[in-house]
Amino acid sequence: MNFDKLPELNELKRSFDQSVFHKSTFKSLFYFFFDCAAITLLSIISYSLVNNGLWPLALISAALSGSFFWSLFVVGHDCGHGSFSSSKSLNYLVGYISHHFLLVPYYGWAMSHKKHHTFHGNLEFDESHVPITFQRWMIVVQNRENRLGVFLAKTYKFLMYVTGAIYFSYLWMSYQAKDNAFTSHYIPSKYLKTDRNKLDVYAGLVGYLAALIAVGVSFYYNPMVTLFLYILPLVVCYHLLVMVTYMQHHFPESKWFYNENWNYLKGAMTSMDHYYSNRLLDRAVSFFWHRISTDHIVHHIFTDIPHYNLIKATEEMNKNIGEFTEKKRLFSYRNYFNFLWTLDFVEDKNDDNKYETFTVKKL
Repeated sequence: MNFDKLPELNELKRSFDQSVFHKSTFKSLFYFFFDCAAITLLSIISYSLVNNGLWPLALISAALSGSFFWSLFVVGHDCGHGSFSSSKSLNYLVGYISHHFLLVPYYGWAMSHKKHHTFHGNLEFDESHVPITFQRWMIVVQNRENRLGVFLAKTYKFLMYVTGAIYFSYLWMSYQAKDNAFTSHYIPSKYLKTDRNKLDVYAGLVGYLAALIAVGVSFYYNPMVTLFLYILPLVVCYHLLVMVTYMQHHFPESKWFYNENWNYLKGAMTSMDHYYSNRLLDRAVSFFWHRISTDHIVHHIFTDIPHYNLIKATEEMNKNIGEFTEKKRLFSYRNYFNFLWTLDFVEDKNDDNKYETFTVKKL
């Protein structure tokens, strides 16, 4: 793949039908209230099922509710990018509500997610699902022949990702590569706080604590209802969040770059679009999940395109750079589990290889 053929970013943007960049506040609010209504309806159903002791049906209802929790997260994600509305205040309000309901500190997350998009595909500065180098894996497993060490490392990775626990870990203590330091999305620090934005950071902490207290009080008075109406759906939401974002950036032929050989548009090519097993499922999941997995590459190139315009934007992108972007992968649990049950790595950086394009390898 010859990345030298990629056009300049401004040139690519000019080639698009400019209508794809138009934000409709009405459409965006429709999706927000649709997700809220679906969660409310499924919560009522779950409440009735729990009170009548219909636990298997209550589990199904909780799982469906968790899927719409994930949809609501995507709405907040769009707010963080400014693609929800042209109004910064409305973006902040809806993002604040959507993410703090899910125990995600909106402003801290938006800042770190912006870094991910700024440095996507950069092995040194990206902060989302970056492949581990061979040397770092050797610190964990000692050597490739250590079967027990490899098995335990695979098991730990598999469980952390499938349960969504890796996302909680990321929120509590994530590595800010550009600053060479660990920080928390929940607790203000010099990496998330400046004189200009410290009020937003503290407001986020207040929102998170208020949501956490509400969940704690609810669990104290009615633990089973809280479990099925909130805790289990939240686990499903985090599971889907990790699954979708991992598959967007990890696949057998994914390319990565060290900083010397990286640029913004090349980095965007490290992500992947997906399709589902049949057309009906593809349309349904894409609608409910706001096209977060089916049209991801163009989102990485132009983050300000609203999700309801991504289909057309992907078509515009493929007209210009289709040799880099037209290939899609099947979105399935089989593929996900196969990716998880591997210790993938890239070669460590040295003076001889820092200008190379790296494909992930299996340990």
